[in-house]
Amino acid sequence: MPRLKVDCNISAGAQAFVSVNDGLGVSTAFVVFGLIEGSASMGSGCSLLVQPLLPLVLSLPLGGGGAGAGSAFINAFVPASSSGVQFTAQVLVQDPASPTGYANSAGQSVTIG
Repeated sequence: MPRLKVDCNISAGAQAFVSVNDGLGVSTAFVVFGLIEGSASMGSGCSLLVQPLLPLVLSLPLGGGGAGAGSAFINAFVPASSSGVQFTAQVLVQDPASPTGYANSAGQSVTIG
């Protein structure tokens, strides 16, 4: 199962670190965003855990090779005007072995300080 990790100490006007780990190597990860935590069935026991789904999706190529070896890292600047912004995020990694075609991470809530 892929893991999404968003730096838990995100501050407005500073750098933020995001990583995707344990995905299928040499595949693509999609980080999706929502306003609140949710749970919408995607079939085969998988759930979309962000709602409402926002029209922002990050597409990340994963390095590594094979099951559980894929990873990607992002270092991004957080605008100073974003203090107090809250959102949820989840990663979906393409995985042809999955009945849905994706392996989903747990969701993560983020508040920018």
